[in-house]
Amino acid sequence: MEIVTSTGEAFDMDPGMVLEIDRPNVFFSEMGEQSLPVTLPPTERNFKILGNPETTAKRTKSNNRINVSIRTGVFHITGRMAILSANRKTGVQASFFLNTGAFYEKFKDVKLSEIFAQKVVKFTSVTDAITFCKNLMITPDPRFACFPVSIYSAEQQTTSLMLNQRTTEVAADGYYRMYNDVNRTETVDGKSVSVSAGFYISPFIRANHLLSEVMAYMGYTINPNFFTFTQPFPDMVFLNNNIDTIVKGEIRYDQIVPDITVSDLLSLFRNKFCCEFIPDEITKSVDIILFRDLMDEQADVDLSSRLAGFVTPNYAESMRRLKLTSSVMPYLSFKWDDADSTFKRIVVDPASDSISLAEMLSSYPDVEFDKIDGSVYRIGFQGAERMKIKLGTISSNYDSPGELEVEEKTCPDKLVTMDAFPGLFLYPFAGNARAINSTVVFDKAENSAASGDKQAETLDAMLCFCIHNPADKYDFGTAYNYNLAGTKLWDYSLAPCGPDGLFEKFWRKYDTLLRNSLNTVNADMLLTDADKVSLLAHKKVIINNQEYLPKVITYPVNVDAPMECSFLTTQIYDPEDNAPTEASRFEPAPYYWEPMSIKNPSGYTLMNYVDTPNLVFRDPPTAEQYAAGGRFFEATYNVKFGNYTEGGSISNPVSGTITTWLEARMR
Repeated sequence: MEIVTSTGEAFDMDPGMVLEIDRPNVFFSEMGEQSLPVTLPPTERNFKILGNPETTAKRTKSNNRINVSIRTGVFHITGRMAILSANRKTGVQASFFLNTGAFYEKFKDVKLSEIFAQKVVKFTSVTDAITFCKNLMITPDPRFACFPVSIYSAEQQTTSLMLNQRTTEVAADGYYRMYNDVNRTETVDGKSVSVSAGFYISPFIRANHLLSEVMAYMGYTINPNFFTFTQPFPDMVFLNNNIDTIVKGEIRYDQIVPDITVSDLLSLFRNKFCCEFIPDEITKSVDIILFRDLMDEQADVDLSSRLAGFVTPNYAESMRRLKLTSSVMPYLSFKWDDADSTFKRIVVDPASDSISLAEMLSSYPDVEFDKIDGSVYRIGFQGAERMKIKLGTISSNYDSPGELEVEEKTCPDKLVTMDAFPGLFLYPFAGNARAINSTVVFDKAENSAASGDKQAETLDAMLCFCIHNPADKYDFGTAYNYNLAGTKLWDYSLAPCGPDGLFEKFWRKYDTLLRNSLNTVNADMLLTDADKVSLLAHKKVIINNQEYLPKVITYPVNVDAPMECSFLTTQIYDPEDNAPTEASRFEPAPYYWEPMSIKNPSGYTLMNYVDTPNLVFRDPPTAEQYAAGGRFFEATYNVKFGNYTEGGSISNPVSGTITTWLEARMR
C-alpha cells in the first residue's frame, strides 16, 4: 500500500499496515467516510513531508490536514489525512477522511462570512445601486432577487415597515418605482428623521448561487440537480432584514448571507429537504440526492456473493416517528390576548408561549386552513358576526400524533411567515429591522439621521420563494405556493406542515420507513477492491433477494478479509403504520355554521350592542344537526340602531334588539 501526497511524495510505511475504513450512509450518520487511527513509522522522510510536527521548536504552524491518495492493487482513492499526534519514538498517528468524509471535514467550522468577506458588487453611486435592485425585478439575475418584505421596528414597535416597497407611480420603463429611491422623512419616537435614498432597499441572494459560490470556494462544482431544474427552487432566496445594505453604493455578500457555517448550510438543506451532498473527489463535483428519489430506484448491486456468513437481524425495541423543527421559531405578527379576549396584531419572538400546530389540530375540531397565507384559524361567533381568529401558521414545527419514539431533525434556520400589510397584499415577514452600515443619530437642532457604525444582530437563515411575473411589473415573495387569487403556483411549500409542505413532499417516505422498518442487519462481507472503490453507501443493495440500505460499509485496505458491515431493512412490515396525510389533517369538517339574524326594528345600517356579546366557539355541526335543520344556539341582544349622517356621525340612535342563531350548512 502507498499513501502519496498531492505533490507526489510517498510516506514510509510499516510492512503489512492495514487501514480499516468505515463508509457510513450519510442519510443516517453525521460523519462521512473515514479510517480508524493508524501510526506511520517515525522516519525522517515522514517527519519532513509533514513539516516536522513532532517538534514545537519552529516558527511555522504544522499542516495537520494533507490531501493524499491511497493506492494498493486496483484500489485507488483520494482523501484527506488528519495528523492527530507525532512523536520521535512512536511515530505519527493519523486518520484518513475519504469521499464524503473528506468533503464534510473540509467544511467544518468555516463561516459563510469568511468565504464572502472580500466578495463585493460595487457601484459608482447609491443611485446606480438602487437602479440595479429595481432591475432585478425586470430582468431576473442568477445571483440576486428583489421583492417587498415586511420587517419589524423595535424603535417604532410596529411591523409597518417594508424593504423594497414599491410606489403606485409607474416609471418610464413601465415598472413601478421603488418607494425609497428618493429621500424620505420618517417619524421615530415622535421625531422626524431624514432617510436618504437607498435605505430600506436590499437584494436577496439566491440559494443556488450561494451554494455554488461556497462549493467553488472549497474547490467543487455542483452538478445539475433538483434545486436547479425544479420550480420554484431556482427562484429560492435567503432573505435578509437589512435596512441599509446599499447605502454605501455596494452590495457586500457577507452582509446578506446568513450568519452560519458551511456545515450549518449543508445541514439546512439536509434537514429541510431530506437530501444529501454526495461528492466525487476525482472530478471535484457534487451531486445533491433526494432520499425520496433513492427509494424510488431499484437496487442494481447484488452483494449476495460477498457474504462470508449469515445475516443477523437486530430488532429495535420500538419504531420511531419523525419530528421536523427549526432552531429559531418564526416571528408571529398576531396573537390572541386572553386578558381582554381580543386578537391583536403584535410581534411575538419567539412564539414560546403558543401551542404547537400538532396540539392545535388535535385540540380544536373547528380549526381551518388558509392555503393563501398559510394561516391556521378558528371560526368564532360574536353576536351576529362570524369571526376568523388566527392561531398560527403552517410555518411551524412538524409533528404527528402517536406514542412512538421521536426522531428529530433540526434545521438551523428561521421559518418565514406571511404578513398581511398593507391592505390585502401579503409579504414575507423577515423579523427585526437590522442596520449594518448606519445607525440613527438624532441631531438636537435638526432631528436628522446621520451615518455611524452599528453592531447588528445576527442574520438568521430564512428561505423564501420569489415570484417573477412580468405582467405585474413587480416581483413578490412567498413561503407558500398560492397567490392572492387562490391559484396554485407550484407543487411545493417551504412550510414543514400543510398538504404541499416539507414533510409531505420530502420526508414522508423516510417517516414511513422509521415507522415500519429500518431494522439493523449485520453481516460479514468479503468485498473486492472494486467494491471498496465503487460501492455507494447511500444506494440500496440486494442481499439474498432482499433490498437493504447500507448503514455502514466497513472494509480493510491492503488485505482481503471479511469485515462486519451493517444494513437497514426497507421492507414495510405489517401492521403498517403511516402518519396521517397533511391533506386530511387540514381538511375542513363537511358541515359548517352559518350565522343568521333578524333586526327589530329593521332598516337600519348601523348597530351597536348595549352589552358586547361574548366570543364563542362551536364544534362543527354533526350530520344529525344538518339533517334536522332549523335554528341552533338562538339568542337575543339589546342594541342601538342608527344611520350615517352626511358628516359621518350616527343620528338619532334607536333602541331595539337583534336575534341571532346558527344554521348548519354542507360545504
